[in-house]
Amino acid sequence: MKPTALRLLATSSAAALLLAGWAGAATRPHYGGTLRVFLGAAPDAGQAGSFSLTGAGAEFTAGNAGSLASLVFDTLVMADDNGGLEPGLALSWSSDAGFRRWQFRLRPGVKFHSGEPLTAAAAAASLTAVVPGCRASLFEPRPLSEQPGLLESGGAGESVVVECDAPHPELAAQMASPSAAISHRSSAGALEGTGPFRLSSWQPGSRAVFTAFEGCWAGRPYLDTIEITMHQDLRDQQLALQLGRADVVEASPGQPISGVRVSASAPAKLVALVFSENSAAVADERVRQAFSLAADRATIAGILLQGAAEPAWGVLPNWISGYEFLFRGANDEARARQLRAEARAGAPITVAVAASGDAQLRLVAERIVLNARDAGFDVQLTADLRRADAAITAVPLGSADPGAALVTAAELLRRPRPQFQDASLTAAWQAERSMLAGTWIVPIVHAGAAWALSPRVHDWAARRDGRWRLDEVWLEDSVK
Repeated sequence: MKPTALRLLATSSAAALLLAGWAGAATRPHYGGTLRVFLGAAPDAGQAGSFSLTGAGAEFTAGNAGSLASLVFDTLVMADDNGGLEPGLALSWSSDAGFRRWQFRLRPGVKFHSGEPLTAAAAAASLTAVVPGCRASLFEPRPLSEQPGLLESGGAGESVVVECDAPHPELAAQMASPSAAISHRSSAGALEGTGPFRLSSWQPGSRAVFTAFEGCWAGRPYLDTIEITMHQDLRDQQLALQLGRADVVEASPGQPISGVRVSASAPAKLVALVFSENSAAVADERVRQAFSLAADRATIAGILLQGAAEPAWGVLPNWISGYEFLFRGANDEARARQLRAEARAGAPITVAVAASGDAQLRLVAERIVLNARDAGFDVQLTADLRRADAAITAVPLGSADPGAALVTAAELLRRPRPQFQDASLTAAWQAERSMLAGTWIVPIVHAGAAWALSPRVHDWAARRDGRWRLDEVWLEDSVK
């Protein structure tokens, strides 16, 4: 080959490598930008388990609220998609043989958004009310018999001790739940956390803005800002995505959008019919059993929700528990009619939708009402949730650990906290069976969550349980 040809080859090769480098640089993770998220409903302050982010009325509960809360707050323990536990604000944890005394060793160097250090006193104060019958305190190297029964004040330790009146083998997994988030009240009265973002603006039911926390112990997130716009119906959300006004919007797992990337979770949300214990119209268990038998779960999941859900007979889906099939039954309208007749049920029954702005829940409620009418009941939909005889509600389970998921479900459904003798699946099944006893809760379907993403969004990784993981998300430079 001639020298000129060699020089041309070398030059072209170098140019190709340089161009490849530029192309790679354009798609490498980098800092900056605002992620715009549209939601169909705002977090509901009327549900159980709510807590204030600002001290000025910003209330977040479960579901999307759990995702929003995880932007601001961290937990002692983190759970992976298979229910395994990983270190969070606690580097390690252990319990005694009876699961009554737990010790969590804190990660050093963690700071709240105000710059104040995370101490064992602050962590213990957050955890005091998390588990009924349990008390959080600072760890001191002295005999257990001398440990105080109430929260100690003052002093900074490296560990937090949680002592319980009854066995709590699920406690470590529960510490990964948003309800166990570690928070701190600042001098200005705001409730702040240690998470990757801080809440910088809140317009109740309308808009929330989160900004990156430079001093986060896990490292600064790539995004500068996250803007959440609420109360947008699905059609408006999809239009905003197409027009480039939104980066992430809600989607149906059963309805792929042409040309749009969709990220879907496992079915980790329980949709259930919950009866009021104060209602005379449903006081007879045979009435509640008849509603369960009349509910056509297969049609609701496969047709009404277009395959975006699975029929549910237990609180937990089978992918979490592995034993959901033990609760399975069948739609039986004839038996439902028989039970209604035996109970002499003639009084009108009202059914409400727990989240009035949730179109999907309303569809389910309407079908449940039709199924009950087919079984001979006089039943109507009502907007008066407080006086309704029953309500259709959606409960995000929040964990792939059976024990922790059951505890979360019980809290949100306002049912007694389940008790576990040990950490086995048998103990979880027994606890779930107790929750379902009396037919006050009628599981209908397990539904998933799905998100449609703009091309500028990179490394979106929604958890299997439906919650977001935004600390690694970054945005393409080419779109402003």
